[in-house]
Amino acid sequence: MNGAELITQERKRQIEKEGFDAEHDRQNTNQELALAACYYALPYFVEYPRHQISVHCIPGFKAGVVISPLLFFPSTWSDCLAKRDNKTRIQQLVAAGALIAAEIDRIQSLEESN
Repeated sequence: MNGAELITQERKRQIEKEGFDAEHDRQNTNQELALAACYYALPYFVEYPRHQISVHCIPGFKAGVVISPLLFFPSTWSDCLAKRDNKTRIQQLVAAGALIAAEIDRIQSLEESN
């Protein structure tokens, strides 16, 4: 199965098994889906120390400040984000792709309703 097929399969699983459908995704109004995708896609070697990243482009943070990406998520996301460490690198990237697809769908749904 190629990458696009794996991402499609994962998105289907998120909807059917986890209940993360369009209605659920609409509740994430602060870019949480995109941020979670970034977190899942982030290579381990840029994390220092574990679960922290050096911030260079987030408004309000001085360049080079090290913060935890978990600060950007509500506490209800902690279990979901913790699953990242139990996944293989390919599984992490597939989850990131599925989260990006969910965010695209969420944005398109908002645009269509306007």
